[in-house]
Amino acid sequence: MRSVVLRLCACGLLAASSFSLAPVARAGSIDAVPGRKYELSKAHGPVMIMVETFRRSANEGNEENAKTAEQVANELVFELRSKNNLPAYVYRVNGDDSLVDTIDRRGNKDQRKNLHKVESFGVIAGNYPSLDDPLAKQTLAFVKKLKPKCLSPENGIVWFAKAGQGPFQKAFLTVNPLLSTEEAQTRMAADAKPDTLLIKLNSSVNHSLLENKGKYTLQVAMFTGRKVMEGTLAAQKTNFFEEKQHNPLDVAAIDANDLTLALRQHRGREAYVWHDHYHSIVTVGSYDSKTDPQILKDIEVFRAKEKLNLETKVVEIQPEHMWIEKTGRNQDVTRMWAFMPEPLLIPVPQMRTSSSLARLPEAIRRR
Repeated sequence: MRSVVLRLCACGLLAASSFSLAPVARAGSIDAVPGRKYELSKAHGPVMIMVETFRRSANEGNEENAKTAEQVANELVFELRSKNNLPAYVYRVNGDDSLVDTIDRRGNKDQRKNLHKVESFGVIAGNYPSLDDPLAKQTLAFVKKLKPKCLSPENGIVWFAKAGQGPFQKAFLTVNPLLSTEEAQTRMAADAKPDTLLIKLNSSVNHSLLENKGKYTLQVAMFTGRKVMEGTLAAQKTNFFEEKQHNPLDVAAIDANDLTLALRQHRGREAYVWHDHYHSIVTVGSYDSKTDPQILKDIEVFRAKEKLNLETKVVEIQPEHMWIEKTGRNQDVTRMWAFMPEPLLIPVPQMRTSSSLARLPEAIRRR
């Protein structure tokens, strides 16, 4: 476990900061309630990101209004959830307060605490199927760039890093520490098994991603139907075949199918759709390697760009949109879709396997 050098002192409420969303959690909403504790459990993972560890200081509790390591960890978890849309949890490691017999420099007997066994609070985030999962790796890179507001001098925290770097440069992928080796291996093996439902969902769809002949494709949009599911648990499982009125996944599937067709008919794009247990995505292109020069060209087309806000007259980073006018039965409907701010290069799934793509919504479905 790592520790971070902290100067803990009194501070006010967290100030609002600019939003920076985790790679594939943009379309969903992660539960974030002020004051609520989000503790790690065996249900999370099996692979996660160890963000940072905060250890109790020797004089913790002696300074009035000073923050404890646990408070700092909980504040960071809340900010990762509320500002970055990243499911984060606190992992408590119990310390050993017992004294050990030692000999000081003068040869006198002494008793001291083992500082390597002091109580600590780890902040761990994300839920991924394996250490090789591309989403896990991309999110790890995202985390390393974060500079959270709660870990700032204004909020009583000092961290040491190279100029321009954030406090999480040493973040790394790990297995949920609450799982035994056998449990972790079982979970990862289960995630690697073929998902017959996913194959069923996508086999009869026009322009299914299963038809893509390349090894990689570019995800440009994701639909979750969250506006219908508001107030329900993100981990609640629903599928396209449940006979429920206003199934949010039906809405997501329709939106994704329509956008795929629109990209093909109105922009001449090689677009594909993929339906999962929890969401639907739209991709463009088929690439045989990650170094295909066409990838950067396509990213440039769909990524968010600086544009003038006509209301505020301020230049802002805004996502790209697509409009189609005069649609519908009476030709009186205008359709609009928003693309992901940062398109994501993902592997094309194979018919006989679920692939890592089949588990893209991990960050959304687990709270």
